[in-house]
Amino acid sequence: MKYLLLMILMLFIAIAVGSSLVEDTGYVLLSISGWKLETSLVLFSIFLFLVFLIAYFFIRSFIRTWRLPADLRAWKTKKNQSLIEKFIGEGLINMIEGNWEKAEKIFQKTAALSKDPYIIYLQAAKAAQKMRAYDKQNEYLQSARSNNPNAILTVELIQAKLRLEENQVIQAITILKKLLEEWPKQNHIKELLIEAYILTSNWQALLELLSSIEKNKYFTNDSIINKKIKAYIGLLNEAGHQIDRKKLDNIWDSIPRKLKQKVNLVEAYVIERLKLGETSDCEVLLRETIKQVWDRKLVRLYGSITSLDSDKQLETAESWLKKYGSDPVLFLTLGKISIRNSLWSKAKEYLQKSNNLAESPDVYFELANLYRNQGDYKQSVIYFEKGIDLKESIQ
Repeated sequence: MKYLLLMILMLFIAIAVGSSLVEDTGYVLLSISGWKLETSLVLFSIFLFLVFLIAYFFIRSFIRTWRLPADLRAWKTKKNQSLIEKFIGEGLINMIEGNWEKAEKIFQKTAALSKDPYIIYLQAAKAAQKMRAYDKQNEYLQSARSNNPNAILTVELIQAKLRLEENQVIQAITILKKLLEEWPKQNHIKELLIEAYILTSNWQALLELLSSIEKNKYFTNDSIINKKIKAYIGLLNEAGHQIDRKKLDNIWDSIPRKLKQKVNLVEAYVIERLKLGETSDCEVLLRETIKQVWDRKLVRLYGSITSLDSDKQLETAESWLKKYGSDPVLFLTLGKISIRNSLWSKAKEYLQKSNNLAESPDVYFELANLYRNQGDYKQSVIYFEKGIDLKESIQ
């Protein structure tokens, strides 16, 4: 549209100039080294216009010819970029669809076209890892390092993630610890290390790492607390498995006071103490914790521990009936304590109430224990078999 308007404007100008020249054609005289040229102003103007056009097209053609190699390179680069974008899209789609081999070949072809292919090599490494082609995976990772030495953090993080996915956790930890030395403020390294320590049950290392990131806003306070609880439970389980009472108590003493109130930790500690025998001091711990938080697992454990004052223990459990008189686990606990106190009638009453509220194999086993203590082995066997049958039906 603009070219049409320009032509119309030039046409009007030409008409105006032509009209004026009809009245006065003008006269031009040129003298160069003895040569003279006489012509009308119209012809001279036409001559100048033609010379201008020839010069313009000559200069323009020269410039276009001069710039041709650069234009060809730019066109080729644009074409390559378009192909790279297309191939990357196809590769990612195949990765999502699980076509690992096809994706790997596409990324390999794409890397050959790219000037900065390290990210493409990383994608090819992921595809090779999915195919369990670990030699290829290592080659792609090495190519990524070679193509962009400044991207060492990215490459090594990808390698650590791949090692974790392959369950090569020790190798992943080695990579991550080295990265943490070079980039101590890099949160994703710490995040992967936490995952690796949990996978290897390296609870002490996990606690040390968690302590170093307590004030880091990248990790939520709840997340850190939950992982600390997991670590302490792991350490308690290890000590119990080793049948090491001293180590178990040392670990419990090292737990911060606030965490000692957590139900999961109290439960884990008491369970390990039950494996080792003497549990009289656990009565206070369970009683105080249950006072703060009613938890059925702790109530059940309360019935399993042996107190120095079993009458007071029974009295404490019975005091909970006022508020939790419809809890079958509480009646089971009362039955167990009554059996230890040789209160057979009371024990039978509590266990029957528990069974009426919710039939349980544990109740039948306790009834079997009760009749065995009374010397009624026939009735004991009957209840024991009922407990086995119910347990099998539940499973």
